[in-house]
Amino acid sequence: MVRKLVAISLGLLTAGIFCSLAQAQMKFGVVDLQKALNLSTAGKKARESISKRAEEAKRVIKAKDSELRTLRAELEKQSLLLTEEARLEKAKAFESKRRDYERFFKDSREELALEERRLTNKILRELEKVVQKLGQEEGFTFIFERSQGGLIYAANSVDLTNRMIELYDAKQQKQ
Repeated sequence: MVRKLVAISLGLLTAGIFCSLAQAQMKFGVVDLQKALNLSTAGKKARESISKRAEEAKRVIKAKDSELRTLRAELEKQSLLLTEEARLEKAKAFESKRRDYERFFKDSREELALEERRLTNKILRELEKVVQKLGQEEGFTFIFERSQGGLIYAANSVDLTNRMIELYDAKQQKQ
């Protein structure tokens, strides 16, 4: 009997809370930050910058790889003609160049990833400010992020992503 009263009381309390929330005229919005990163002017420039740096690194890596192949071919051709000491010296030089190549390759990849994260985080912080300002100025109670996996469905009518991109791009042009 007591359990039934407690359950009924909790049910009525919950229903009352939902009714008062519904009457509060809450306004919801949704943004897709990944889409904004891909479509905003700053996001496009960041991707272009990273792509240029990646292409430059690829060019250098290709040149170093070609040099290594040439050194290996020379070492293989001359190995029978060289003295043991000369052969060991060339093998040592080749190994040193190979390690430099591997180090450069690894460092380039890490630098590109770090630069991409730096640029992405910078843009995301700026987009967050735009969303906060948009939410305050237009009276939103909540604005959810679509691409983080927590939101399963939102009607297109509450999607503020394109508006956020427009405001962000306009802010970037002023700067």
